[in-house]
Amino acid sequence: MPSSLTWIDHDSAARERTQRILALFHEREARDELGLGAIFGSFSDQLFPGTSTIQTRLRYMLFVPWLYSSLDEKDGERTERAAKEGEQRLISALLESGERAGVLGQRAREGLKRYPSEVYWAGLGSWGIRSFSGSREDLQSDLAAASAWDRALPPAPSSFPEGATFKLTVDEASYVRDKLSRLHPTSLLTHLAFHRFDVESADAPWDLPSDALQPTRDLVAEAQRFAVVMQGAAFLYNLMLADKAESAEYRDRYRNALAEWHGAASQQCAGWNLDAFWPKVLGHGHSITHPTREFVGDWVAIARTGSLDAVIAEPARRLVERRERRLKGAQSRFGSLKALQRWGGAAGVSLNTYRWRTAKQFLVDLHGAEG
Repeated sequence: MPSSLTWIDHDSAARERTQRILALFHEREARDELGLGAIFGSFSDQLFPGTSTIQTRLRYMLFVPWLYSSLDEKDGERTERAAKEGEQRLISALLESGERAGVLGQRAREGLKRYPSEVYWAGLGSWGIRSFSGSREDLQSDLAAASAWDRALPPAPSSFPEGATFKLTVDEASYVRDKLSRLHPTSLLTHLAFHRFDVESADAPWDLPSDALQPTRDLVAEAQRFAVVMQGAAFLYNLMLADKAESAEYRDRYRNALAEWHGAASQQCAGWNLDAFWPKVLGHGHSITHPTREFVGDWVAIARTGSLDAVIAEPARRLVERRERRLKGAQSRFGSLKALQRWGGAAGVSLNTYRWRTAKQFLVDLHGAEG
């Protein structure tokens, strides 16, 4: 039976949680073919809280509350249309200022489906910048809501959004650091926000120097181990699809990928204690089901055999196919020719780096604040 999400209108907090889950399906790192997103999300939220892979630049964390405050103070229109018009003006202002990299909506413009306020809404709450507990829709219907934003929020420039750039001021950077230290004192994002390291040359958090990982070294090591080991299951899944699609090109590609992966995975599996692993990811706002834990345990057992043949043998294939069919039901690529035809040759094979791309850009913006 395929998985589904049902809208239950309990309260604003419940709606926001549901929106956050739905947003995951649009994220670049969220090609979750084998149902491991909750585990990746748990690690990501602990290491880089408030981030998502569809966020681009740090100053949007200030742009959004500035825009909504200006609607309250100047426009007086409590409508979704007024909010969208403000965000459209921001797009134009950023482009007129010469900004290009990271401008949300610069191509879609009026056809933009996901506005910055939606992309950053959960993060604003996580960082304590948004004190309003409801959804964007709730606030749009009541722009005069008291204490919607943190009282210590730095003021917007007098001409905002005209002249807007992604360059933070020193005061704004100090404010962001303060919010991170208060709300997420033990996260890797907070540690890196207060210390300058060469983040730009790191392709993943585990590529950072040892002292950069000081407060979260064990957590990062577990995150790396999980990402590397489970990537093999994604490789096998795509190899099986290549076999089913009778594609010699992709069959060779994924056999070679598995052969290369096998050496690294064998090292990562050595001494991996799953009993000690699960407490690190459970209880951090993500529901990790028992079948998910069973699948991970079974795949790790296969990867631990030290044999590449075991990784591509029939028991491993049955494990992966059973998992995918359970998740996708009638839309399984193993059971639906149409679903198989939509396979583009690569489904969920990228190594998950836990939103590092977003976090890295945020840190570059933060440390580049101008006086």
